[in-house]
Amino acid sequence: MKPVAVVAGLAAVMLLTGCSMPGEGSDAGTTTGQDARPSNQFTFAKGITSTTRLTEEGADRTPVKKLYRVFRRAQRSRESQIAHPCFTITAGGEDRGKPISGLRRILLRDVGRRRYELLAQPTTNNDLNLGLSPEGLAPEGSAGCGARPMTADGLILGAEEQDGDGLVYGMVGDGVVSLDVVVDGVRYHARLGENGFAAHIPDALGKVVEKLVLVRKDGSKAEFPSD
Repeated sequence: MKPVAVVAGLAAVMLLTGCSMPGEGSDAGTTTGQDARPSNQFTFAKGITSTTRLTEEGADRTPVKKLYRVFRRAQRSRESQIAHPCFTITAGGEDRGKPISGLRRILLRDVGRRRYELLAQPTTNNDLNLGLSPEGLAPEGSAGCGARPMTADGLILGAEEQDGDGLVYGMVGDGVVSLDVVVDGVRYHARLGENGFAAHIPDALGKVVEKLVLVRKDGSKAEFPSD
């Protein structure tokens, strides 16, 4: 398990420690990131295996079981057998709690060119571990450990480069029914699963992730980052 540089981009405050494991087709032994400077954009670059951006709205946070319905359903037998790469998490000296195995969930399958599974697992401190693994089996894949929602819509965002393509993924709350990712002025419609989303960006090297557009059940829209 190798540490991933926390990358500034699409959020002004970075509050996540991440971890990554070299997956199939990745450059073994390389884990790099962009300059950790505040920015509202993110550029896909070779060698970035996992990057996640997070910010908090305040200390009063909605419990994840209330924000995401996936954690309110029963755990399936396959989910109980998956090994998630995150254990006890500490971010910036802050204890982010221990993963709750009984709440481990598969949000979305066949994600990206490598057809990973998008996994999520709450911690005892109401934080989240988010991971991508082939067929849900660690350690081949990548993970963000100790994540927190960025917006009131429950947005959690990650991005990575895979063999020249890009993958933008994460979570949204129950109220979001559609999500688009804008890259170099082009909108890519994301697949939505059980509170999970993923958008495949072909030929992504050098392209810039500019914003996400969320559509809610009531028809209203939200953009991140907001203007």
